Amino acid sequence: MTPPPPPQSIQFISDCFVKPPTLSPHQNRPVHLPPFDLAMLSDVLNPVSGNPTIPSLSFHYIQKGLLFPLPPHCLHPGFDRPSFIHSFLEKLKRSLSSTLTHFYPLATLKQADPPFHIVFVDCASSLGAQFIHAALNLNMANILSPMYVPAIIQSFFDRNRAIDHDGHILSLLSVQVIELSDGIFIGLSMNHAISNGTSFWLFFNSWSEIFQLSRPSVLTRRFLENHPGPVSLPYTDDTSSFLTCYEAAELRERVFHFSTDAISLIAIVWWYITRARCFPPSQVTSSRMAADNRARLHPPLPLEYFGNSVTPLRVAVTVGELLGKGFNMHGNEFELGKAVALQSEYTHKFNGKVSAYPGREGGGSIDVEICLPLTTMALSKMTLNSLT
Repeated sequence: MTPPPPPQSIQFISDCFVKPPTLSPHQNRPVHLPPFDLAMLSDVLNPVSGNPTIPSLSFHYIQKGLLFPLPPHCLHPGFDRPSFIHSFLEKLKRSLSSTLTHFYPLATLKQADPPFHIVFVDCASSLGAQFIHAALNLNMANILSPMYVPAIIQSFFDRNRAIDHDGHILSLLSVQVIELSDGIFIGLSMNHAISNGTSFWLFFNSWSEIFQLSRPSVLTRRFLENHPGPVSLPYTDDTSSFLTCYEAAELRERVFHFSTDAISLIAIVWWYITRARCFPPSQVTSSRMAADNRARLHPPLPLEYFGNSVTPLRVAVTVGELLGKGFNMHGNEFELGKAVALQSEYTHKFNGKVSAYPGREGGGSIDVEICLPLTTMALSKMTLNSLT
């Protein structure tokens, strides 16, 4: 096993803002947010939130990224690596600018319109999406070899601890490109009030397609039939009454890889985690997931609808009862081949969270990221290892 690396810090080299080349008069108009988007500012505003046992939270930026190995020729002695990196970054910026033409709300800030407290996306007066170039003196093995996801991953994302309400002062999209000794990490931070997971990966896929020269996104917001918008929030200028910042408990993260021949999916993982927690048979345990509503609305939204349209689903059973296809993440290559790993920032993680991602080799393989306290992870490690 690769020994743990010494403590490292990221060296920030440059940052700038990237805007679409041009915006039409239609694209310069304010984009008002419907209730499903506003719900991401605070769970208090969620029109479908109905579980009183779960505390209200302000949602964080969606933050995920892909780790790519450098092409082999870049590692040869005498190779002009600075020129390669400069050319690669400039191409990333140009393709990002072109992509933002089709996803123009991401190049903006959120604004409020007092005294009605209407939150909208201001497309006319924004600096654009933030683009950061940084470097870290580590190799990919230092990130991939440890049993638990290294803590340094938290600093791979620019919007660490930022909540969606911060979109009033922070760009709604931030890109952080980190040079490693033998790889490149491309991390995206996207405001959750402007998109959900489906929209996030639609943007990532589109950016990769444009970079490598197809599907245009639908940016018209869908409001509820009996409330055409804009939506006025029932709050004063004092945001402390409904905004909170999530502080994660001390958890350990580990990614378990499930091959095509050993797929267990969420129900089995839930079963093993519940058994490892040693709950009494009468205790109720639950599994929560988010369901895409695009095809379930009347009329249905197009699959390319860019915004939030999800419903939280919760299945609950007693411990005794329980114990008796995904996002195109690895299609983003940026002329570097398939990423060797997907990493995510900590703010959307909690005790018992399970995230399933398509495996790198395809064919139905699955990578499952599990977040548990260290004691529970130790008890479940042997069983999960036997599954993978």
